[in-house]
Amino acid sequence: MKTYKNIIFFLYLFLSLSIGNNSADELFEIIPKKKIRQFQINSSGILINLNGELTPSKKKINLKDIEIFCVSIEKYLTKNKFYEDFEFIKSENSNLGTQHFYFQQTFLDIPVEGRFLKVHSNIHGQLSSLSNDYQNIDIKEKTPELSKNEIKLIARRTVSGEIKQEINPKLIIYTFNSIPKLAFKVKIVSKFDSKLVIVDANTGEIINTFSLIYFDGPTIGSGENLLGDWVDSLFIYEGNNFPGITGGLSYPNLFCEEYCWDYGDCDGESYEGCALSYDTGECPVGYILDCNNECVFEEITTWALGNGVCDDPDLYVDEDSIQSGNFNLIDASNSNREPIFTVSSYDTYYTDLFFVNSESPVFDSEISSHSHRSGVSSHDYHKKTLDYFESFGFFGMNGTGLRLANIIDYGAGGWAGINNAFYDYANQTLNYGMGSGEYRPWCAGIDVVAHEFAHSFTAHTSGLVYQDQPGALNEHLSDAFGYLVEAKFQNGGDWKMAEDITLNNNGIRNMQDPTIFGDPDHLESPYYYSGSLDNGGVHTNSGIPNKVLYLVINGDTHYGVNVEPFSIDISQSQEIAGTIWFLWNAHYLSIYDGFFVAAGKMLQTSQDIYPDDEHISQTVYDSWKSVGIDIFEPFIELYEITMFEDGDGIINPGETTNIDLTLENISPNSAEYISGELNCSELEILDGNIYFEEILPSNLSQNGDNHLSVIVPFDVVISDKECFLYITLQNQNGDDFEYNFSFSVPVRLDQEGFPLSTNQILSSPALADLDGDNVDDIVITDNEGT
Repeated sequence: MKTYKNIIFFLYLFLSLSIGNNSADELFEIIPKKKIRQFQINSSGILINLNGELTPSKKKINLKDIEIFCVSIEKYLTKNKFYEDFEFIKSENSNLGTQHFYFQQTFLDIPVEGRFLKVHSNIHGQLSSLSNDYQNIDIKEKTPELSKNEIKLIARRTVSGEIKQEINPKLIIYTFNSIPKLAFKVKIVSKFDSKLVIVDANTGEIINTFSLIYFDGPTIGSGENLLGDWVDSLFIYEGNNFPGITGGLSYPNLFCEEYCWDYGDCDGESYEGCALSYDTGECPVGYILDCNNECVFEEITTWALGNGVCDDPDLYVDEDSIQSGNFNLIDASNSNREPIFTVSSYDTYYTDLFFVNSESPVFDSEISSHSHRSGVSSHDYHKKTLDYFESFGFFGMNGTGLRLANIIDYGAGGWAGINNAFYDYANQTLNYGMGSGEYRPWCAGIDVVAHEFAHSFTAHTSGLVYQDQPGALNEHLSDAFGYLVEAKFQNGGDWKMAEDITLNNNGIRNMQDPTIFGDPDHLESPYYYSGSLDNGGVHTNSGIPNKVLYLVINGDTHYGVNVEPFSIDISQSQEIAGTIWFLWNAHYLSIYDGFFVAAGKMLQTSQDIYPDDEHISQTVYDSWKSVGIDIFEPFIELYEITMFEDGDGIINPGETTNIDLTLENISPNSAEYISGELNCSELEILDGNIYFEEILPSNLSQNGDNHLSVIVPFDVVISDKECFLYITLQNQNGDDFEYNFSFSVPVRLDQEGFPLSTNQILSSPALADLDGDNVDDIVITDNEGT
């Protein structure tokens, strides 16, 4: 399939500019070109993606190997030295044997938020890919003018209701949709909202906010779920001697003498500007001890008050007050993770909580307030969701075994509404409304349960912000795992999202055809949303990557692009997709990635996992291309046109005019076999062809035939003569592209002695039949119209 581009240029001045990019030829001297499968270089000469067999196979790659490689190509990774701009933060191994190394970009030892260098090995032990989010930083001052306390006061204004939690401001360099700025990031939670707030460290300007609320809306027991299906195997707990809920269900309470905060601590004294001090006690790694002697998440290090008076957290749950029974929906069967706790808040909002329980191991009460049907659905679905993720080595809510607490059948009184489901960042819970009207309780669908859990998975891995295209990817990942978990446990599943929640079984989104619900299935779809509502269209625009998942599993022809499925066996297709999507989120994506970057990283993922199966990576490439995101599309522009005439500054009738063209490849992809053909109205083409073997990413055309020549006829009408240049080329994969450019050749008359003054604007005689004798008269005027 060919891609066509039409671009119109009105060129009268031709300026010569220069760019200082790295030459890809030098990269090929370090890494043989035949070893590189694909590469992308941005306009600054920085590698953003590199795939191939970059090093020989090795049983185990260590950090030193990675650093040696990165130093060897450091001029393509940074404008400075590798060790100056990148700090190693962690390495991880996947269940498949791939290795993943993460480096944080820093500037003067300050982290550049969301900018990472990630280096990966394939299953053969070869360094096989890297992705680089590097951005050049030019900030002179690294000391902020505002204090952390001032920043917190500013950040609080972004949320409604009384402030209940804030995490200590952290100094960063912020770059997302912005020139680099010294900033603080603060996480703020109120009764009605949770946000990540970015504040300018010098001016106090609120640069951006990101939502932290992700919406969608050892014995064996059995029971009936909300769909009337009988579940034979429920992992439940007999008696009340079960482990406690790590971290509790409350928002943490740090109001005590051991802590200081902007209003002072609870002894009534002021401690403004003091350093926060806290004790980990006997809590596990990642937790601290709060004033109730509870272990709470270490990231939550400061609680603030809106009134300067010590009081209890807004959401406080006395765990001892949570009712239990003879048999409780608590799954403590897996030693690799903490239990699943299924808790009902039936028709209340966290005020009357109880572990869903029964007098016997059978949960089949017809009394709605017992929450048996909701409990059976939620407990069963969360167990299956955890089983799915555990197959990839991700345990519990955070990957290392954190308990899963799900609150079902919550009623009015909260801020979210009962026809909803959400992942609560503040207390790490999954919450499902009791539903009303056209909706069942929101835990009725396994795809909804897996969707909400996947928000926690994303929060603890890639951390995609909940805004614009990164937010749409965040929502898509939850939809994707909702589908994949449902497919695994419910006869292959379906492409509707939340169809078991809606009484008409239509659901709320459709991944096979997103347009059914007004969501886009292509980047140029009229449904694509670019406004500010819904955090920049995170739910709407998730339709684009949702369509990608459908295509790689089922295959289809979409907008003229034929996409072959991963496998003709749909179960195998689903398995391959699950593996790619999991590792893509866990190891490749970064917090600010948009569709184009994410698509490139998915291709990297597929090639690292399946280096010997080109069909898999071709399917990934074709599916993204079909939704308007061509990972390897070169984009060519006319950079410069120079016209040579006889030296008088005017292109006159009867002259031969030579034209030299310079093209620019403004994409990160290589363009190959570039040929062009010229066509001009009313001009005779003497030499109308140009050719270049290759134009490297972010480079100008060179070492080719860039010369054109035209003859201006003697009897031509004086005017601008439109010319069209038809360019054909191929990308690095051999795909064909066509571009159409237009420009004008200004034909004028230059007569000796006219105009009379060099201060006058150049003018030309006009031809007109003034006296009506059918013979044109030559009319000459001066600049005042005489």
